[in-house]
Amino acid sequence: MLVSATSAALSSFDGLRSLALAAGWTVWMAPLLPLTVDAFAATATRVWLAASTQSARAKRFARNCAVGAILLSLIGNAVWHLIAAELLMVTWVVVLCVGAVPAGVLGLVSHLAVLRRQVDHAPTSEARAEAVPPVVERDAPRTDTMTPRTEVAVPEPQTKVRQDVEASRPEDGAKRDEPQRRQAASATPSRPRYGGQDVLLAAARAADSSYRAVHGRPISRDELRRELRIGGERATAVLRRLRAEATADETQVDRRNDEP
Repeated sequence: MLVSATSAALSSFDGLRSLALAAGWTVWMAPLLPLTVDAFAATATRVWLAASTQSARAKRFARNCAVGAILLSLIGNAVWHLIAAELLMVTWVVVLCVGAVPAGVLGLVSHLAVLRRQVDHAPTSEARAEAVPPVVERDAPRTDTMTPRTEVAVPEPQTKVRQDVEASRPEDGAKRDEPQRRQAASATPSRPRYGGQDVLLAAARAADSSYRAVHGRPISRDELRRELRIGGERATAVLRRLRAEATADETQVDRRNDEP
């Protein structure tokens, strides 16, 4: 493992230094490119895996930076090998990207240092899992052993008392009863008005004839009162006249039958 790590580090260092030379860096400045990338990868990995890092946000950012530094080293070495094999030309894009590496790494490392000093006030998922007590499942209580439910007496509403107080006020009671009187008056059917006794008697004869045709017997007082919408005494008087007329008609019929 030591031999593999040493050879990988030396080859990566040499590839990035040669890429810096190809991008126009001087001989003394070219080693700064691999040092910058390797130091960035080591710092991000240490912050990511260190137990002293208490901020979950800092851990996530350090992990992304570590993976990005490794990919940056791989891409730099791959670009240099393509240039050395004359498969890729050194263009302005290569020069621009290589020159922007130190400034970009500086910004990322500064942001990582700020995040590392922060402490999350909200507990992590592991801490929340430890803080929540385990749920113990219990058997549901049997219905036959449950304590009988006690009924609580509900106090009588104050509606009746309020109505009595309002009824004691004559003006308020009259105003309150006025809509009810109007409704009762509209619901009660109006009685027909008869111009005189003859009109009433004619209406009684028609009602009696209709009742006889349907039921086969004379109309009763209650039925007459209901049909004509008149009072009980008035219905009795009209019914007596109808009975008297019927008796007179029967007498005349009998006399005619007795004549030779």
